[in-house]
Amino acid sequence: MPKMSPTNLPFTEAIDYFRQKVNLPTYAWNDIMNQAHDRSFVVAGAYRDDLLTDFRTAIDKAIANGTTLEEFRDDFDNIVKKHGWSYNGGRNWRTRVIYQTNLRSAYAAGRLKQMQDPDVIKMRPYWQYKHGDSRVARPEHLGWDGLILRHDDPFWQTHMPPNGWNCSCYTIAIGDYHLEQMGRTSPDKAPQITTRPILDTATNKMVDVPMGIDLGWAYQVGKTWVNSSIPKQLLKPLSSVVISKAARKGEIDLPPLKDISKPLKKPLLADDLTESEYVNSFLAEFDASVDNPILFRDVTGQAVIISDELFKNNKGIYKVKKRGRELYLLRLAETIKDPDEIWVEWDDHPTKGVILARKYLRYDKDKNLLSVFSWSKYGWLGTTSFDPTVKALEIRRSGALLYRRDK
Repeated sequence: MPKMSPTNLPFTEAIDYFRQKVNLPTYAWNDIMNQAHDRSFVVAGAYRDDLLTDFRTAIDKAIANGTTLEEFRDDFDNIVKKHGWSYNGGRNWRTRVIYQTNLRSAYAAGRLKQMQDPDVIKMRPYWQYKHGDSRVARPEHLGWDGLILRHDDPFWQTHMPPNGWNCSCYTIAIGDYHLEQMGRTSPDKAPQITTRPILDTATNKMVDVPMGIDLGWAYQVGKTWVNSSIPKQLLKPLSSVVISKAARKGEIDLPPLKDISKPLKKPLLADDLTESEYVNSFLAEFDASVDNPILFRDVTGQAVIISDELFKNNKGIYKVKKRGRELYLLRLAETIKDPDEIWVEWDDHPTKGVILARKYLRYDKDKNLLSVFSWSKYGWLGTTSFDPTVKALEIRRSGALLYRRDK
């Protein structure tokens, strides 16, 4: 990526990409990975909304006005002092990571939207990989420098820069004229993609990551924003206003969930199991158990805790058997793994006060399903699950829409 300055960074698409993000709390950098960043604004270790909002304002200023790294560091110091925030790593390293990651991602997403414009693709159907000015160059990135492939080559799904921390590589769109100027008649053949296993320390699972790409970066930055199935009017941040359950009406501009849903495939459970057996049947779908809760990455890349807390009441007693919903627990697991939509919303909990709730919704003609996780000192912890009516499910479609299934 070219050196950042006020003359080349601020452009509408980059600003729009950043401003539609939703503030989300995290404890560690890998709480959120991959395409989840397209819709989420996070700063590792920042879990208070007022703290995130101040960081967001500073980054927004940098993207829109071309604030330099040194100017951002001044803002960072003021924010840390104001909130008494303790963070990991040295000041210079931490500020550089926050600044560069957000600006380069916004730039890449904005450029992606420009390059995917149908008129641009018609004139410039090829994308060229360009190595940036990183002080310590990755050998693989140097090897990709100058590589020319069609815009729809699968290579770009995992290798569209930036491809890691401090990566300053970028892409440009070129046409047949440019190939002719190079004395060429066709693009390159995509390199063979080789992977190596890396431990995802959040989930304790090994993940195959392409060589030359850092864990959490093997995705096309901005893709789920540019090609989002979320209606444009809903691509906006989360309001800090808490709306009571009685006042909720849902987002009326959305078509019914049945328009995008697909039939649930998991079978019903037998009707003669104990509550513990029902709970363990659900947990087994995630390779978890009552004694071994796990962190599971959802369809967006967000890590959530899968445990039996989903099925306990405020007194810690199981609340599984109710209106026959225990028979549908395998389908509830399917809902969390493959939801129709995921929403976040500030909620006024009867015993916990104001909480940030994360809602997984799935429509089914036999029984709708909903699972709710709330932000806690442990991370996203399941708090409830039930089978709402169609009307009740529609009301739950409120807050900020993070994910919507493609038709």
